[in-house]
Amino acid sequence: MRKSKSLLTPIWSSWFSVDHSFFEPQEAHLLSLGYRVISLDQRGHGSSEAPQDCEYTMELFASDVSALAKHLQITQAVIIGHSMGGLVALQVGASDAMASAVVLIDSVVLPDETILETLKMLLTLMEKPEYRSLYGQFFENFLLPTDDNSLRTLLREKAPFAPQHVLVSALQAHLNQEAVAWSASQCHMPVAYLGNATPIANLAAFKERTPQLMTAQTLGSGHFSPLQVPEQINAMLTTFLHLSEAASAIEPALSYAER
Repeated sequence: MRKSKSLLTPIWSSWFSVDHSFFEPQEAHLLSLGYRVISLDQRGHGSSEAPQDCEYTMELFASDVSALAKHLQITQAVIIGHSMGGLVALQVGASDAMASAVVLIDSVVLPDETILETLKMLLTLMEKPEYRSLYGQFFENFLLPTDDNSLRTLLREKAPFAPQHVLVSALQAHLNQEAVAWSASQCHMPVAYLGNATPIANLAAFKERTPQLMTAQTLGSGHFSPLQVPEQINAMLTTFLHLSEAASAIEPALSYAER
């Protein structure tokens, strides 16, 4: 049992708009392996407060994760995030020595112009008075024909789990890919990217900035892979955690030998 390891999950969101419940299959799996798992609703999402007087940037979200870790006296943790949460995880990895490894699940990382234009279109939709109804319609484009219909219902009837001012501000931050590039270049711990059949990241550009990057891809799932194919995501997370733990055990010995 690995009781000494803490896994922080900054936000398991579809880019910017759902809550920690989307991570429930992974939380149950990791708890069964003996990990401590801390799932949180990022500021402005789910049950967390959504103040009007701030910009919802990756830096702000990451600072909240770091503050929570400090409050809980966590000195080492693996930071895991889905979609926008992956960018938050990357920012935590770049700015806080507490992060021992980082996992991004289908996050927008250094994408081509087509993906950026899609984000800009989504931003325009989220600025409209009828943004809630437009949200579900838009995100159905990120589902595969084989994805479970219950997810379509969830997206249409319950999401988004964030108010309009949070959605707009977080989407604007999403478009700041220069900040993402910086975060990628500053992450020197083990990093994994778990994608799917409809890529929204430029993994070659990512790996240029993060040479230790490990990648994997799910089968038969769209953007919401943690819910759609939890057994695949769980297996990938377990493998990565074992690899990252092995790397952290080797690194101190190498550092000592090089003195």
